[in-house]
Amino acid sequence: MKRLLLLLFILLISVEVSFAGSADKVLEKYKKATGGDVVKKLKTTLITGTAQKVGAVEQEAGSFSYTFSEPDKLLFELTTQQEKYRICFNGKSVWKEDSKGAKTVLGDEKKNFRLYSILLNSRLRDLSKYKISNKLAEKTTIENKDAVAVDFSLLDASTRIFFDVSSNLPINLQYQISDSTEEIVFSDYRKVEKTVEPFQIRIKSSVGEYLLNVSEVNYNRSVDQKTFLFPQPEGQTLPDVEQLLTAVMANQKQVQERREFYTFRKTETTNQRDGKGEIKETETNVYDVIPVSREFVEKLVIKNGKELSESERKKEDKRVEKEIAEIRKEQQKRENNQKKKKKDDDDDERVNILAILQTSEVTSVRRENFRDHEVIAFDFEPRKSFKPKNRAENIINKLAGTFFVDEQAKQIVRLEAKFLDSFKIGGGLLASISPNTAFVFEQEKIRDEIWLPSYAEINISAKALLFVKFNQDTIFKYSDYKKYQTDVETKFDED
Repeated sequence: MKRLLLLLFILLISVEVSFAGSADKVLEKYKKATGGDVVKKLKTTLITGTAQKVGAVEQEAGSFSYTFSEPDKLLFELTTQQEKYRICFNGKSVWKEDSKGAKTVLGDEKKNFRLYSILLNSRLRDLSKYKISNKLAEKTTIENKDAVAVDFSLLDASTRIFFDVSSNLPINLQYQISDSTEEIVFSDYRKVEKTVEPFQIRIKSSVGEYLLNVSEVNYNRSVDQKTFLFPQPEGQTLPDVEQLLTAVMANQKQVQERREFYTFRKTETTNQRDGKGEIKETETNVYDVIPVSREFVEKLVIKNGKELSESERKKEDKRVEKEIAEIRKEQQKRENNQKKKKKDDDDDERVNILAILQTSEVTSVRRENFRDHEVIAFDFEPRKSFKPKNRAENIINKLAGTFFVDEQAKQIVRLEAKFLDSFKIGGGLLASISPNTAFVFEQEKIRDEIWLPSYAEINISAKALLFVKFNQDTIFKYSDYKKYQTDVETKFDED
């Protein structure tokens, strides 16, 4: 009896191990069912058909379309007699449009829709290059079919896809939009050229349930990339873009200069991720930051929720005082050797908001609401005629994203940016930064007197020295700004 129980236990463990390690097998079966590598030749896909709101009378039927353009652009359009809805990821930002107008999608909703766009565009191929992880979630019954669910994750975004165990094709997809779960049901698969497509799609969302019947599927047709741009509303009064940018750049230069006269506190939370994007380690540190000779010196005060011990505090104080002394020594050396110009050259090597504004091309200028405050938003991308002169400009020339500007203050309130292409340092021998690298930056008015950084988020995916992979995301929060007298000796309390 004991031997029987032992064998049963071993069998259960074996089944569990097999189940846990079979996500890649599920994807391999799916790829085979959809034509193997033939789909890699699909650069664009246009799917059109009729749309019917479930429960509505037949006369209210409308139309829909999906437009895909590699590697990650997606536009979904739904039109009925009663409503019109569009949502799009254009490679830089996510926007959606309904009866209330168009707006840029931010936060988790943006991250989840971007992941959704990549999954559909890639047809679940080569996900590792996007740092998308996958794992088997459960075996279940859904849509009256035996299915296996696979979870796909990209940083904080996640999507669950259920695969029919008999056909190996997706029958249900779920992801978060705002506070609700968007559910998409696929059925009636038919062969199109050398792959297959679902000819019936049911969308269940917070705005209603729709039945989509596919009429036509076209591959590799020319798609005007302007299709994915933020829609320009009619009759909207906009400021002169050139004048606005001139004022914003002047103010941003002041922000960077005046920031050197304030101390502040920085809270830094970093997630180290493995090759599949899973979090393997999290660390949160709090620093007191002081400006010294155009540099910022950070003093660690809290490590992973715990204040430093007395011995750790004294050691940190000595380290900081040594760093300050070295900075001032270097400053004195530059002044004595009259090499201040070199310091200015060093500033040119820095990637900052001012440099991005100076070297980018602006598109899709519009009015939007950001945290209940009207702002001017515009997308940016590399200026085709711009020729980089240094490393910083080479980096900037690969960035695209969106600025949000307070029109009255002529100040930047938010910046979102991502790499359009990889960036190599030392020809890739020293480091190679992946296109998955992206960042967010926010500023706000402090004590009704000055605009200063309040929040930043950086997602880095890179490879160092050809072999060492580096994946992490870090959130920075800035607070407790205080004016700082720079010409006094810097000391820290011992208590």
